[in-house]
Amino acid sequence: MKTQKLNQEKPAGTDKLIQRTDKAVEQFNVSFGECLAIAVTWLQKLSIHLENQDQHQLDLDKQLLRIGKQLDNQDTELDGLRKQQTRLTSIMLGLSKESDAQGHNIEQIRLLNDGLVRKVEDLSQEFIQEHVEAPLYKEFAKIYGSLLALEPLMRASGQDDLTALANSIERFLDTEGIKIIRPKPGDQFEPRQHQPIKKSDTDQSSMSGRIAKTYLPGLGQNERIIQHARVAVFTFKEKSQTQE
Repeated sequence: MKTQKLNQEKPAGTDKLIQRTDKAVEQFNVSFGECLAIAVTWLQKLSIHLENQDQHQLDLDKQLLRIGKQLDNQDTELDGLRKQQTRLTSIMLGLSKESDAQGHNIEQIRLLNDGLVRKVEDLSQEFIQEHVEAPLYKEFAKIYGSLLALEPLMRASGQDDLTALANSIERFLDTEGIKIIRPKPGDQFEPRQHQPIKKSDTDQSSMSGRIAKTYLPGLGQNERIIQHARVAVFTFKEKSQTQE
């Protein structure tokens, strides 16, 4: 009798309220599960990216070891050239003591010796720039380009570590006198600084010959181009041609 009385006294609409509550809980569980799946997927992608960065760091360390060996070999070659310079200097002094009549020949030898010294210095500087510095700067450019590509993802996640690392690379290259060539979409294509690797169709004639996208930043030092920026360039096509 008491149970029947309680059922009769239950407020109207209680069953509907319970049903809506159960439905809301069920929807919350589904949404929570989807968010959890997205978070797991993102963490997996981030883990893969970190593994790739570790591999890239190992490759860079190997490159630095090869550069060190090249520098050691260059030092050996320079030592040999310096010894040759010392022998030429000794010959010049000996000829000077033997006879004043050979002054003209001694002067010629001196000029040859000075020319050899300048040539050694020029070759040494050129070798270091082309075979040591340039490959190292290009590796930094690749890392810089990768960081810029990942910057929006990390910014959306609230992490600025990659942005700080990219800024550090920019400052390092700037102190070395290296200019980063990073054209923006819409900039005019410059053959001396840019290397087109892809064409993008456009129905706007004013955009023809302009930059569509930059895939890899370039590097320059004074008037010398170390690496061209790899870009996509707009080419004009009328709408009918584009649709066909």
